[in-house]
Amino acid sequence: MPFVFAPAFGYRAILATVFTFYTFVSLELITEGIEDPFGEDD
Repeated sequence: MPFVFAPAFGYRAILATVFTFYTFVSLELITEGIEDPFGEDD
C-alpha cells in the first residue's frame, strides 16, 4: 500500500498506511468480541 500512495502523498503515505492498519486491526478485535460475547464457547 505505501508503494502505491508514495508518488501522490510522499511521506504522508506512511501515516495513511498506519491509520489503515490500525482501523483494520480494531475492526478485527471488535468482531472477535461480537462473535463470542460471553467469553466461553463449547
